[in-house]
Amino acid sequence: MNKKICVVLVLVFALSCLAACGGDYIDKASQNLNKYIIQLSYDEESQIISGVETFVFTNDTENTFDVLKFHIFANAYRQDAPMPIVAQNQKVKAYVNGYSYGEINFDKISVDGVDAAYSIGGDDNDILEVPLGKSLYPGQSVEVEMIFEIQLANIKHRLGYGDNTVNMGNFFPILCVIRNGEFLTDSYCCNGDPFISEMANFEVGLIAPENFVVGTSGDLILTEQITGGVKRTYAAKSVRDFALILSKNYTAQEKVTGKTTLTYLYFDDENYEQNAAICEQALEYFNNLFGAYPYPTLTVAQADFCFGGMEYPRLVMVSAEQENEDYQWSIVHEIAHQWLYGLVGNDQYRDAWMDEGLTEFVTLMFFDAHSEYGYDMKTEIATMMKSYTTYVDVLSSYLNTFDTSMQKPLNEFVSEQEYVYAAYVKGCLMFYDLYDTMGEARFKKALLSYIDTNKLEIASAQDMIDGFSIVYGVDLTGWFEAYLTGKDILSQVK
Repeated sequence: MNKKICVVLVLVFALSCLAACGGDYIDKASQNLNKYIIQLSYDEESQIISGVETFVFTNDTENTFDVLKFHIFANAYRQDAPMPIVAQNQKVKAYVNGYSYGEINFDKISVDGVDAAYSIGGDDNDILEVPLGKSLYPGQSVEVEMIFEIQLANIKHRLGYGDNTVNMGNFFPILCVIRNGEFLTDSYCCNGDPFISEMANFEVGLIAPENFVVGTSGDLILTEQITGGVKRTYAAKSVRDFALILSKNYTAQEKVTGKTTLTYLYFDDENYEQNAAICEQALEYFNNLFGAYPYPTLTVAQADFCFGGMEYPRLVMVSAEQENEDYQWSIVHEIAHQWLYGLVGNDQYRDAWMDEGLTEFVTLMFFDAHSEYGYDMKTEIATMMKSYTTYVDVLSSYLNTFDTSMQKPLNEFVSEQEYVYAAYVKGCLMFYDLYDTMGEARFKKALLSYIDTNKLEIASAQDMIDGFSIVYGVDLTGWFEAYLTGKDILSQVK
């Protein structure tokens, strides 16, 4: 996600492998993934989404399970939710029509056709536990069906509706990631993107009024006229998540870039031609930097959204409320996330710097390579450096101790501002220092190697450190740790 703050304008082997494989590895990987089949109906008058989700899970671990656990992030929008959905300084932008609330309610959940005595828990009532009624051994499969309703809040957020768009991000029950035989059940946090998920296959049907234009994470495979609207069915293989965005006011600009159909959806953009062009430029640039984008479609959608932008697989949302310079930065930043989060995942709850810091820096690389937008890398880095050191100096003068570490869970950042400075600003400066140390050619080669080695997986911090160390020929563990632990506050950055 892009949370730019005003003071911050803020190889050959891997490339040949990715270019040769193209999207083939996506199809191959999809043969062994869990599957979500979701049927949705959107009612504009009540702002209710009715859904039936069938989740087919195959136990590919060495552990045995008698319960499955799912995140239900839609419950974070409840009136009595203990965790705020947005930070205090974002509430005016998010709730433009006054406070509004939403939630998810389940009518029935069954396992292999038998009713299940499910429960909802977690620190924020956002963890759904479904007992399987049996032990599920390695290699065995189970089918969980959930019937639910989501009441949307009137909020400019990942999940909610505004004057122009209905945003459907992080709306459905999604399996918690399994680590060492245990489910990761971290609750929602308003700092950052508190989401981590494995690759899966999706088939999603949506019934909505015919006059809505829809952007999604998948390919449109079927359109059916029904009473009162249209049913559109979408499919996506090997993606981490699935999101949709709807609007009656969208105009679409479409362009084929490489093997990808790139769509720009907008409802209020005087510079739509230039912004559609920057979408194309960004996709081309990152195709060259990271290896070919492996999916057949990518949609960039203008949105009613209180932050700069939000990434989902094959779909990004960009806030319409930004000045054009910031709007373009958000477009590029979110497209870069298609590789750094989408293709190569990471634990965004504990290692937000991995995708946000690197994404912010490669966004700067894009603009530095496209001089027509008026950016210069060294100038922007100097601005970021001044902003960061001023931030540290001011807080240090008021606090006896000040934590400048980057590698900690989202809920341990004392404010959204601290999170932004750690993950985005310091993260960008750290990767610039690495770029400056390694040299451009080796840095780019390391990026390609990192993507190729970790694609479709959830990379750890050590995976990243090892990848850059191998290409550089020097163990960079200590170098990274100096930044991550806060021992180095960027005195080396020039």
